[in-house]
Amino acid sequence: MNAASGVRRLLTAVLLATLVAACGGGGSGSSGPDTSTPSTARSEPSTESVAPSTSLAEPIAPVIVPEADAAAGVATWPLVDQVPAFRKTGINVVAGLDYEPMLDDSGAQRSVRLSMNAERGVFAMVPLATDDSADHIQLGGVDGPAAFWPLVIFEDGELRVFTAPDASGDCPDVVGAGQPFEQFGVVGDVDGGFAVSAGSCVAYQEDDGLILGGFDGRTGVRAFGTLVSADQPDAVVGFDWLALSDGSEPAEGKPIQIELVGREHLISDRTADPSDDAAVDTLHVLRADGSRLEVPATEDGGWSVARDVLGDRAKLWIEDYGSEFYVRQGPWLDLRRLTSNLTIDVTPEFVPTGVSPDSSDNHRRPHQLSWWNGSRAMPSQEFAGRNWNNNLGLLDRERSLDNPNACTRVAWLGGSYVA
Repeated sequence: MNAASGVRRLLTAVLLATLVAACGGGGSGSSGPDTSTPSTARSEPSTESVAPSTSLAEPIAPVIVPEADAAAGVATWPLVDQVPAFRKTGINVVAGLDYEPMLDDSGAQRSVRLSMNAERGVFAMVPLATDDSADHIQLGGVDGPAAFWPLVIFEDGELRVFTAPDASGDCPDVVGAGQPFEQFGVVGDVDGGFAVSAGSCVAYQEDDGLILGGFDGRTGVRAFGTLVSADQPDAVVGFDWLALSDGSEPAEGKPIQIELVGREHLISDRTADPSDDAAVDTLHVLRADGSRLEVPATEDGGWSVARDVLGDRAKLWIEDYGSEFYVRQGPWLDLRRLTSNLTIDVTPEFVPTGVSPDSSDNHRRPHQLSWWNGSRAMPSQEFAGRNWNNNLGLLDRERSLDNPNACTRVAWLGGSYVA
């Protein structure tokens, strides 16, 4: 055995050991430590520093906004439901606390446990696609010695914080800071998702155990989540529901309707061979119990599926030459309170200036979406590259069979010429 062969075998052994140890994590396709016992994997705090894209020279002058009515409705963008947060399509913002999904034997998240490592923290998300249909934010099942203040950041940079009616006097001190999230451990503006230009405070409502923060008349939510102010820096708190919601859509359990946007960009549609189009016309379903279903497209090119056929939790996707494409919220969905109107958008992000997109300040961070900003050898890159990182911070968009429970991974290490 020569030296090169020995090095390759050593690298193979190290890689196999690493993958077996890390098999509970994953990227977008099937990320997350789904095991038969409650998971202890945690999203990394947002601690990397970047220059904010909207730096405020002067403190914000907060506005006290009158309370807005909010009906329960349906969830348009859930962050905390039966699917762990790092399986959502967006950037998890976790600072001042550690996030732990509490899973049952089926792998469903029943609640989240937040272990504070400071008196203040934030748990939020910057979705890949903004939400234009939501009119309020919901927070439910809160538990522990802490105050929870749901927040929403709109596309124009307005930050709206929802507080208990008897605590609204504290809100202006938080919202009025030049960089308000620094008080909660967030450094930088999270690729612009947390850039704030104005602030307001609103008293939330409570309805049957749900905290509701209404913002009827506003559209384009850039980020949402909750601020946490604990009684002590080592407190353990949690909740079981956090979502953007649309109160105008009744929760009647209507069939799930899925629209396909940007089909003309798929390889199947751009080839001269019509026989490969059938693959794109099939919606693949993996239910929580492991059973599978294939749903043919309707005449308008979308899909319609009854909720009782899907069950409470399922993965939905279409395939195009080995790549999986999911609905905007992510591959796995909690369908119990989810909106009936979903979208699979396969439109690439075009950069018309010919300038490579900025790199993400979450680059190589575990369980995060990252932006690839090209290389010096590719100065005229036309598309923004997005990918997902696994629990080791490595690129990992899985294109193989999903494995929602405990797994054993086998890796084949080879060079560019290995088939």
